[in-house]
Amino acid sequence: MCLHFVCNLTRYARIFLTMQNQSMPKRQRARKKKTVVAREAGFSIRTFRDGFIVQVRRKGFKEKPRTFATLEAARLYCQQLAANQTNEGLAGFDLDAEQRLDARKAIAALGGRANLFAAAQAWLRLNPAADALTVAQLFEQHLDDLQKRNRRPDTLRERNQRLNRFAVDYGNHAATAIMPRDVEQWLTLRLPEKSFNPFRVSLSAAFSFALKNGIVPVNPVAAIAPKTVEHGEPVFWPVETVAKIMHAAADLDAKRAAMRAALEETPAQPWPPLTPYLALSAFAGLRPDESRRLDWSNLNLDEALIRIPAAASKVRRARLVPMPENLVRWLLPYRKTTGAISPSAITIKRGRKSVLKAAGVKDWPQDVLRHSFATHWMAAHAHEGKLAEMMGNSPAMIQRHYKGLATAKEGAKYFKIEPPAAGNVIQLRQAVA
Repeated sequence: MCLHFVCNLTRYARIFLTMQNQSMPKRQRARKKKTVVAREAGFSIRTFRDGFIVQVRRKGFKEKPRTFATLEAARLYCQQLAANQTNEGLAGFDLDAEQRLDARKAIAALGGRANLFAAAQAWLRLNPAADALTVAQLFEQHLDDLQKRNRRPDTLRERNQRLNRFAVDYGNHAATAIMPRDVEQWLTLRLPEKSFNPFRVSLSAAFSFALKNGIVPVNPVAAIAPKTVEHGEPVFWPVETVAKIMHAAADLDAKRAAMRAALEETPAQPWPPLTPYLALSAFAGLRPDESRRLDWSNLNLDEALIRIPAAASKVRRARLVPMPENLVRWLLPYRKTTGAISPSAITIKRGRKSVLKAAGVKDWPQDVLRHSFATHWMAAHAHEGKLAEMMGNSPAMIQRHYKGLATAKEGAKYFKIEPPAAGNVIQLRQAVA
């Protein structure tokens, strides 16, 4: 009985040790020791698998381990390392006694926090040469580059406005002298919180251009983290306000047309009315800039489709947008085969002012008609994927900004807003309950 117990215990111990060895990490298992087989020029050469390895372990001498197939090749490499080390040491004698003393003082002052070369680079950034490129000159080159890359005029205008704001304070400074703290303080103290991130993006793009072209050693804006900003719900108008705005625009266009007819005025380039431009945003969700770039040839009223070419799209991707029935009726009185849909920017600005006054509305928030369309379309149809495709956005953005802001009844009522009947009678059909 005792002998049987001892045999089993021995067997179990062997099994345990085998399992423990198998479960050990590879690093803890027995490894073949690298044996030093030779020394050359003060460096050790060890065996490594089927060859030889040279691994430098000297302070201040950074070289990656190198492996060689033959001992002769390893010896030659060690001789080259020694020659390089000697040459670097002799280079120090090119300095005179005063320079060597100055270097020792600088190294002591840095206290190991940086090397002399890094300290010299920092000094040069703060004390640029007299002919160094200024921030204003850098921005000018950056904008020229954007124009050559065929960026949209609206993008160029927006970028120019933001960079000019920064150039008011730092335009005469050398581009290499701008530090992260300069940019961060300017963004924080000179701008409202909601403008921090957009201006940061514009400044970062300009300094990235400078970095790419060797104008600055680093992008100072890259070290500044974007701010987390709470975005409020998009401002949209209720059904009644949109109806007042659209009918006021139609009334304004009718008055101007009557005035030209009374004066028997027939211009060579007919003045585009305001109503179609506004209707495309109000009932198809087009961006104002997209409407300005469209031609009547892009509208197919027979099939109730809007073809937005890539050249007109903000994201440079073509898309088809279906027209609701009421939008077709809004556009029919102004229908043309070709020609610009939108009036000029100054005409739009003046027209909005007149429309606001006639409709009794206080102000015109940015993209309010587009937001009004999206809010009410989402309420009526509850399909963020289809709405995102129509508007040229992502479903996530649609879900985040437009869901749950209006009721289904309000959504149905919105797309019953009809153009004025004969005699400019304002008409708003009631939605079916």
